[in-house]
Amino acid sequence: MRSTFCGKGLHHLLFLIQNFRLRIIGINVFGEIIKKSDNEYQFNPSTIFTGNKYFTIWREVDKSRTRHLFLRVAHVNDRESELHDLGEQIKAMNSSVKWIGDARLFTYGGKLQLVFDTGHSEAPNRIFITVLDINKVSVTSVKEVKKLDGRKEIEKNWNFFEEGQNLFAIYTHQPFTIIELAKETEEFLYFRTVITHFYKSSSNSKIRGEIRGTSTPILVGNLFISLTHSSFITKKGFVYQSHYFVFGSTYPFLPVSLSIKPINYGIVGKILRPSVKLNQSVHQVEFPSGAFKAGKNLILGFGLNDFKVGVKVIKLSKILSQRSSIEIEL
Repeated sequence: MRSTFCGKGLHHLLFLIQNFRLRIIGINVFGEIIKKSDNEYQFNPSTIFTGNKYFTIWREVDKSRTRHLFLRVAHVNDRESELHDLGEQIKAMNSSVKWIGDARLFTYGGKLQLVFDTGHSEAPNRIFITVLDINKVSVTSVKEVKKLDGRKEIEKNWNFFEEGQNLFAIYTHQPFTIIELAKETEEFLYFRTVITHFYKSSSNSKIRGEIRGTSTPILVGNLFISLTHSSFITKKGFVYQSHYFVFGSTYPFLPVSLSIKPINYGIVGKILRPSVKLNQSVHQVEFPSGAFKAGKNLILGFGLNDFKVGVKVIKLSKILSQRSSIEIEL
């Protein structure tokens, strides 16, 4: 849909269809995003439940092409919610931050935190972790993340998780490399590599492109479910796929399984298109930016073509049963 008006109306219709199961189980964390914004671009949501509230962040681009990072706070089942421009708070605390991308929420040490990077706006780019006060909904610290054993010039999508009161992150999914917080100062958080697993999977023949991280891992029993993406080039531009990656919840965090095939989002990614692409190199993007557990379901929030928010409700049993075993290479 090239028309902004038609595109917005179509998104509302498709979103209501997608959101139907979410409303049945009594959760409304994404609805307010599309109701109260006049901006054409709203995408890549990340949601977490803590302190009896849902916190959702997402990216938004206004008519002047200014990029925002918004945070919405809602009590369980509340129809009303608070909106905060988190991006402006971060930039006010650290004036060197000019670009905020790939923001993801997670908890560590009982505190709500988020990670973001500076994208391709600088080289080398930087990664930051921000701590939030959930009562005042304000930024309390912004610290740059460093990797003691080196990294590439441009890096994104480190997926942070807590285990045994320690902070870890998935550095890469292929191979499966885990880093751990080694030292903290007033300005920096230093991480080091603690384990790398090389593996084989029968899914690899059906999934095109390198598997890379997207969202905060979700703990289910003694397993973490991590959402990943890969991309491949076509004549019309890059196409993004999504997958599930399951690994053990305790050290050495052994990989368990990978999706047998990419996640199917239906036709929405083929229909919903912006009037002008934010990224001219891509053709179709379905990006699983955040997920959280609600009872027996996984609620998956995703971005559509760097344009709109989508939501998918999936039974956890389906994810854990339909998987391809991984063979670790020693």
